[in-house]
Amino acid sequence: MTISVTLLQNGTYGDPVTGQRIEFFDQTNNLLLGIDFTDSNGLASISWNIPPDYSLGPIIVNATFHGNESLFLYPSHQSIILNILASTEIIIYDTPVLLAPGDMLSFSVTLLDDLSNPLSNRLLFVISDDVLLASSVTNSTGVASFSINCNNSWSTLGENIIQVVHERDMSSYYERAETLFDVAIQKLETSIQTNFSLELIPLGDSFSLEVELSSTEGGISSNLEILFDGHPTTVLNTDYSGNGTLNLAIDEQFSIGHHYLSIIYNGSERYAGASLNLEFDVFSPAIIEIIVPSSAVIGSDSEITISLCDILGRPIEGTISISDISNGKNTSRQIPHETTYFIIELPIFNPVGLHSLLIVIGNSFMTNNSIMHTIVVWSQPEIILQHSNTLHFASLNQELTF
Repeated sequence: MTISVTLLQNGTYGDPVTGQRIEFFDQTNNLLLGIDFTDSNGLASISWNIPPDYSLGPIIVNATFHGNESLFLYPSHQSIILNILASTEIIIYDTPVLLAPGDMLSFSVTLLDDLSNPLSNRLLFVISDDVLLASSVTNSTGVASFSINCNNSWSTLGENIIQVVHERDMSSYYERAETLFDVAIQKLETSIQTNFSLELIPLGDSFSLEVELSSTEGGISSNLEILFDGHPTTVLNTDYSGNGTLNLAIDEQFSIGHHYLSIIYNGSERYAGASLNLEFDVFSPAIIEIIVPSSAVIGSDSEITISLCDILGRPIEGTISISDISNGKNTSRQIPHETTYFIIELPIFNPVGLHSLLIVIGNSFMTNNSIMHTIVVWSQPEIILQHSNTLHFASLNQELTF
C-alpha cells in the first residue's frame, strides 16, 4: 500500500516545502516503515508491503517531520488509524455446469486467509441476483457445503450467476471476499414412444395404443393430450413408469381417408414438452347397389341408378366412372356430396347387343372400388313415308295407297 503526506508551510493551504525528510512509523508497534523526501509539491510517500505475518487490527501510522533549524521549520507530525486486515480467498469445488428446475445445486467451498490457512467458524453467504439463497459456517478445515433447490423463486431458465460471499469482519480483522460462478438451468428433454405400426386400419376396427412418456431420468407420470386431426379428443394418464394405454375405436368419428393422431405433452416446470404425430389411413368396403335398365336404345341416355355408402351407411366422396367395354366410351362424374343415392345419365352408343359396363369408384380408401354390369342395347328403326294417294285428307270408303 502507498502512504503519502504533504508538507506545507503556513497552514493547510500554504506553500509546499521541498527536500525535507519525512519518516513513516508504525507507532503502535514502534516500527520504522520508511523514509522519503518531499518533492516540489511538498509530497512524500512510501510503498509499504505489509508482511503476511503482520499483527492484525488497528495501528497508528505516524508521519514525522523533525524540523529544519536552517530554514526555521518547526517539527510536525501527522497520524492516522489504519486497520490491518487479513485478506481472504474463497475456493469453490464441484460446481455443476447444467441443472434442471427442481435439481439441487450442491457444491463446497474452502475459505483461506492470506497465508493459505483455512479459516474456521466463518459465515459465508450464497446470493443470486440480490436474493439470499443460503448461508453456512466453515468447519475446522475451512470448508462449507451448500445444497440449494433450483426453484423458480430465484432460478430462471438459462444462465444464472451465483455469488459466494465472505463479508468483512472488523472484529476479527478479516477482509471481504467473494467469488462467482455460472450455472445453466435447462428443462429435461422428454420423448413419447408408442407401439404404433399400422398404416391401414379398417373402419369399424379397434386397437390398443401403448404410450410411454420418458426423460433421461426415466418414466414420467402426467397427462397427455390426444388430438385427432387437430381436434382435442381425450386425455391419457401415464402411470409412475410413464406408461399408458389408449384404446381406439375406428368408429363414426373417423371418415374414410387419411388421418393423423397427435399425442402432446405440455411439459412442466422441470420437463420440456414433447409431441408425437401418427398418420394412418381408414378404409372400408363400399356398399354398392346398381340399377341398370333392362334395355337401352342407341342414341339415347340411359339412367343408371347408384346407391353407394361405406359400412356405416355414410356417403362416400370421390368420383364415379362408367366404361362401356363394348365400344370404349367413358362417362365420369363427381359423386354428389352428402348423399348415398344418385343417378347418372349414360349415353348409349353402338354396337347393338349385350354391353359390359365397368363401374369404378374413384376413392383409393375403398377396398372394392369396381363392379361389372351388363345392359342390352337396341337399335330403334325409323319408318319414313315415301308416297301416299292422299294429301292429308281422305273420304269414307276411299282406298288408300302408300
